[in-house]
Amino acid sequence: MKDLNPEFSYIIDITRLPAKGENIKIQANDAQIKALEQRLGLEKIDSFCVDALVRPLNKHQVRATGTVKGKITQTCVVTLQPFEAEVEDSFNVLFEEPNPADLTLNEIDLDMSDEEEDVDVLENNKIDLGEVAVEYFSLALDPFPHAPNVSFSDKIEDEPRKNAFSALEKLKKV
Repeated sequence: MKDLNPEFSYIIDITRLPAKGENIKIQANDAQIKALEQRLGLEKIDSFCVDALVRPLNKHQVRATGTVKGKITQTCVVTLQPFEAEVEDSFNVLFEEPNPADLTLNEIDLDMSDEEEDVDVLENNKIDLGEVAVEYFSLALDPFPHAPNVSFSDKIEDEPRKNAFSALEKLKKV
């Protein structure tokens, strides 16, 4: 929970989660979609939804796994024309309470031993599943989007550069 007013927020109080966890499906409303378009720099978002399982592992850890999906309109970096795309990404986040000893150092050292999951801080027994979804969605966006069937050639067609000795080459042939 980094932002005080996130564009797409879904706060979960982990003290109210059942032991087996809870399946959660959320979809952004029109106001949230407009705010997400602005935040993510997208021309348009047609839909944005999250399907997740949030379950407590113990009283100090919670795991959130799921998928975030969206239909968007981006601008092609080659043609500068808008095009529609579907974005989907999965997430696996472990939320942990910080160690009180680490708080005195103003540093939080979270266990990053499992490379298949991300680790985040569990604050006041609450997590913001909406913000997690937005973070993963933004990471799944192509930073250089191009429309289907449009390719970007990194070659620039120029006339061959004339060599300073090409005039001598002509004299040699005479």
